[in-house]
Amino acid sequence: MKNIIILPSIHNLKIWPTLMNKILHDLVHSLNKHNVFILLVNPPANINEYFQQYENTKIIIKQVKYGDFTAIKTHLEALIDEYDIDIATNVLGGGQYVGQIIVDACKGRKTKTVLRVSGSEIDAKIFIHGNAYKYSDDYLKDSAIQLSNFQSCDKILVMSQAEKKRIRSFVDDADKILIAPRGIDTDYFDCDLPDFFTGKRNRMNVLYLGRDSREKGSDIAFDIVKKSDQLDLNTVFNFAGNFSDKTVETFKDQRNLNFLGYLSGDEIKHIIAENDVMILPSRLDALPQSLLECMASKRICIVPEHLFADFIDHEKNGLVCKLDASFFLSAIRDLLENPNRGIKICNAARSFIKTNLDSQTCSQNYEKAVTGDVIENS
Repeated sequence: MKNIIILPSIHNLKIWPTLMNKILHDLVHSLNKHNVFILLVNPPANINEYFQQYENTKIIIKQVKYGDFTAIKTHLEALIDEYDIDIATNVLGGGQYVGQIIVDACKGRKTKTVLRVSGSEIDAKIFIHGNAYKYSDDYLKDSAIQLSNFQSCDKILVMSQAEKKRIRSFVDDADKILIAPRGIDTDYFDCDLPDFFTGKRNRMNVLYLGRDSREKGSDIAFDIVKKSDQLDLNTVFNFAGNFSDKTVETFKDQRNLNFLGYLSGDEIKHIIAENDVMILPSRLDALPQSLLECMASKRICIVPEHLFADFIDHEKNGLVCKLDASFFLSAIRDLLENPNRGIKICNAARSFIKTNLDSQTCSQNYEKAVTGDVIENS
């Protein structure tokens, strides 16, 4: 049994509901045979109730002035010493300030550092802020932190082979990078075959699960919607996630588009079941849960080749295309014209996820990756 401390994130209160209900719960559950200590910085008042089910988990709450990373590091150092911590890890921000705090706090101590990385914070900032960030001092500072974190930590946990390739250029020892995705509950995400492909409905329902952002490709998704309408394709697009009032107002008269808003876990399962195809036109992504959920639910996912060519077997368990609205639209038109080929892809998608990314297997792999045992898929 190991003593493990988790610093999930710092100060980003907007993500707490998602963080608590999904990622952190999955990771704590994976480590439930160990003593787990969670350092929460400025969390919501009712945070303890999220973790009552875990006997070996202790919540430590610290109120810290916004941006005072030195204070967070001091608290972490004290807890590492007090509880004789063997391993320090994170949930988000492994490549940036969370990772830096963990690595710095463990210097000179026996505590091993395991940084979890899901996507590139730097690349995300470039998409959001453009050249104003890319050619700034902040970019140079962030890049230096990322390089130092990756070189100094003991292990890096990533979600996919593509992520491993990206991070490989930062480190001398490729063996310290392990693939350890969260996986999903394939029993929960199991639906009947889509109505369109079984002939129960003539119209194709297309799902976009994401948010209003360039890195998630929402602008490309809207372009797909508009072009589908112009071509008078028999499709309806359902957009689930957070979209600004301005965006909703802009597309209020788009006849083939529905905005569903932010969805909870049970609502997501229901919405997936009502759709036939999922589009994922991301410019930047790791291994999104929405992709795994839709594949496990026997939905055909159309994804960009620059991110998922190593993950999706084109025309076997999904469709891979260039990151452009016209190519996504071509894939949709092909399915509209040849619905019979869809069922085979739907079944293969679920089989792939159930074999490779079931949460029980991934949970075991994550625990092994954190605590030092060898995992097979890296």
